[in-house]
Order: sequence, then structure tokens, then C-alpha cells
Amino acid sequence: MNIEDMFTLKQNLLKDLCKNSFHFFVKQFWKIADGTNFVDNWHLKMMCDTLQAVYNGDIQHVYIAVPPGSGKSMIVSVLYPVWCWVNDPTKSFLSTGHTMSLNQKFCTKSLRFLMSPEFTNVFDYIEIDPKEKAKAHYRNLEGGFREAASFTSLTGKRANYVLVDDPITVNNAKTSRTEREAVNDIFLNALQSRLNDPEKDHIIVIAQRTHVEDIIGIIKEKNMNYEGIVIPMEYT
Repeated sequence: MNIEDMFTLKQNLLKDLCKNSFHFFVKQFWKIADGTNFVDNWHLKMMCDTLQAVYNGDIQHVYIAVPPGSGKSMIVSVLYPVWCWVNDPTKSFLSTGHTMSLNQKFCTKSLRFLMSPEFTNVFDYIEIDPKEKAKAHYRNLEGGFREAASFTSLTGKRANYVLVDDPITVNNAKTSRTEREAVNDIFLNALQSRLNDPEKDHIIVIAQRTHVEDIIGIIKEKNMNYEGIVIPMEYT
């Protein structure tokens, strides 16, 4: 076996390992996507395994409530859509949250990762459409797309995945009943109808618990069809 064949074999093995395990994919490409060293922990694997179960269809909807700085946005809003495209580039994603600039930041971070040589050298079959390559909306040549949308302006938009990253600020959640009720109303009504196929497609909510009447509180109160990961912060 010559050097070129060995390199091809190595790339194919890496490709298969990444496709088969989201956690492996995260470990392999975290530094490329984020620029920081990856430090693994059990809670990261737990999130990755749960999100892989969503992709596999074992779980339809999920909420993830972990403290700030726990890597949830990096995993869900940056790396997960890319990994889903690695397995099925036709999938579409709608990203939303309380701040449009933050939504765009996550979309842009994913796009830069998708276009990095470290990624394209392994997954050369995922190509971004040069005619649809904006910070808040881009599409690959297989038809899959990623779009950032304001939480209050979701009408007319649909996708296979809706990613909700902190739909309300901590301050508003704690101090404003009006804001909480407005966010919960959008979540219970407008957002639930933003899926292409309500029976099969997915909503993923990531947030920190801020109030008993926040979105996760409403999901639990109404016994909605969501699996949950709740990891409280521990103080020593």
C-alpha cells in the first residue's frame, strides 16, 4: 500500500467515525470550529448522545437546561447542524433566540467551519451554494439550508429542525411577567408549527432555567413531547 492509499484509507476511516458518532465528531473538530482546545466531560457526551438520538429518530423533541459556559450553544447551534449535514445534507435548520445578532453569530461560525480546509478535506461532498451564502442564510448544493430568524418573526419559515437558543434574557425572565408570557405564547403557538413535518421533524431548546414559568417550565407543566437534560450548577 502506497502513501496515497494510506492517506485515503485514513480519511475514509475518519469520515466513518465522524458520521457514526456525534461525540467523536465534536472531539475531532471542536478546535477547528471554535479555536479553543476541547476539554471533554460526561455532560458533553450526554448532550451529544441525546442529539444523536434526535437525529436517529429515537427522540423527537428535546430541551437542554445546563448552566452558562457549559458548551451547549457550541454543540447545538454550531456543530450539530454541520454533523447532520455530514450524514444528510438535505436537512434544513431554523435557528432562533432572543438576540438576532447571536443567532447570526452561530450561523456564521458554522459556515466558517463548513468552509475550513480541515473540514472540506474530509467531507468534500458538502458544498455551499455560492449564490446563497450569507451570514444569516446559506444553502448547500444538496438543498439543505440554515437560516437565522428572530424569535418574534417566525411566520412563513419552516425547516426540519428548529433550534431555540435562550429565547429570553435572564433579566426579562426574572423580572417581566409580560415578557415571559409573550415568549411562551410564541413558543406554544407560532414555533410549534414551524416544522416541515410535525410528526417527524424536531425542535431543540437550549436554555438556562431562569423562572418556574420559563419555556422549560411550560413544557413540563403541559407535559409536552420533549425529552429533557437538566444539569444544575454546583457550588463548592
